[in-house]
Amino acid sequence: MESGGSSQSSNGDDAKSDRPRPYLVNSSKHVIFFKPEVTMVINGVEYLDGGSYSLEPGESWFHPIDGVAAPHLRSEEVFKLSNGVRATVTDSDIDRDSSTANLLAKTSMWAGGLGVNNMNPFGSGSKAVYSGGWKDENWLNEIS
Repeated sequence: MESGGSSQSSNGDDAKSDRPRPYLVNSSKHVIFFKPEVTMVINGVEYLDGGSYSLEPGESWFHPIDGVAAPHLRSEEVFKLSNGVRATVTDSDIDRDSSTANLLAKTSMWAGGLGVNNMNPFGSGSKAVYSGGWKDENWLNEIS
């Protein structure tokens, strides 16, 4: 990964500094793969929202992602992330931090009380439901 796309960050805890917090941290000993949330160009490299990109052990990705594949945890499945959710992949699990997503949901519910519609990034209604998690080919067929 080029500078700006990823960085050697062991824990992703940048809350007390001016550094941005990563959306994905690979704290495992394995190569993982991610899909960006949107197409973007970083340092002259294009990352397609339909693409899959590797993240080496110890690296971090500082841009929103749609999902992550960790073959050492589950083969032939992806871990889908709702908008704004950050994740850390370890050797035994995927830990997610949905504090940003929860803030969006609370803002959407508050705005919904003012008569503002269709602001909830988690779907219709005022309930914020985390729709992420492990997904397989059956899930892909269901949404297609």
